[in-house]
Amino acid sequence: RGRPRLVIPSIHRSLGMNMVELNTQKIGRAGELFVQYQFLKFGVDSSLMTTDYGVDLVAFHKGWQDPLLIQVKSTRVKPDADSKWVEWSVRDELKANYVALVDITRDKAWLFAKEEFLKVSSSTGGKGLRLWWYLPEHRPPRATLTRVEDDYRENLVEFAIPKLLGD
Repeated sequence: RGRPRLVIPSIHRSLGMNMVELNTQKIGRAGELFVQYQFLKFGVDSSLMTTDYGVDLVAFHKGWQDPLLIQVKSTRVKPDADSKWVEWSVRDELKANYVALVDITRDKAWLFAKEEFLKVSSSTGGKGLRLWWYLPEHRPPRATLTRVEDDYRENLVEFAIPKLLGD
């Protein structure tokens, strides 16, 4: 009711099946599961939190002294007349020491240490923090924001997780 809904392109498309429609809560859960899967691919155990405390995922690895506390934010591509971008909003008080940003429409995720996220995000006037950027090839010529997705390539989980593991 009044909440944004999203149809996820997935294996359903290649099989000729109907798409699944997801509400905001399911979009969030899909992002959490996607990040958990990315950590698992690198041999990192993790657990989803059952309470909404500002930490969605706790990741453990035998080589780490402390677990990672991760807040996961999920979004989808937002088209407009001139450009396409992705954006995420996070509460002002960040309890996690990492923020994972997920674009579930494109199966992409980025991982930021809390300090880095605070540096690259902007305040929304007491409502929290926001980070957004243009998708590749979609930055309008007269745009005042110069951020593009490629600026955060090193934060893609497939590059960020190995760094955490010392690879």
